[in-house]
Amino acid sequence: MSRPSTSFPSQKSLSILSRLLFPPVHGDASVTEGLNSEIKNISRDDFDDLVTLANLNHVVIRGLEVFLQIVRDANDEVRAEWAVTALAAERARIDKAIPFLYAISVSYTHLDVYKRQLLHGLSVRAVQPVVFAGGEQEY
Repeated sequence: MSRPSTSFPSQKSLSILSRLLFPPVHGDASVTEGLNSEIKNISRDDFDDLVTLANLNHVVIRGLEVFLQIVRDANDEVRAEWAVTALAAERARIDKAIPFLYAISVSYTHLDVYKRQLLHGLSVRAVQPVVFAGGEQEY
């Protein structure tokens, strides 16, 4: 049985993302201009590859905000729109995840209190339900 091939982001994307996230400490103009030139000429496929790599490393917003500033400074509306769209998708993903992460956090907090009460032989009190947008949940 054959396995589907997995595509990994390119070395080019790794190089660009690294320079977006870690600019030169002393502001080396030639390094900055080199990055700006690459960003201004990036193809849609290479941009998508860059976003995939940023997503794999949980740095979409950090990397693409720098990317967006570079293309806006260059008045590149096409690449700016790519970045704005990718940033909006990432922010929507985060907004959707926050209630779930909050519920998990509350669950672990109540579980921790419950375990400490049991450990010290204290009576376990009923925990008040926490209300979420999706309905009422008891923890």
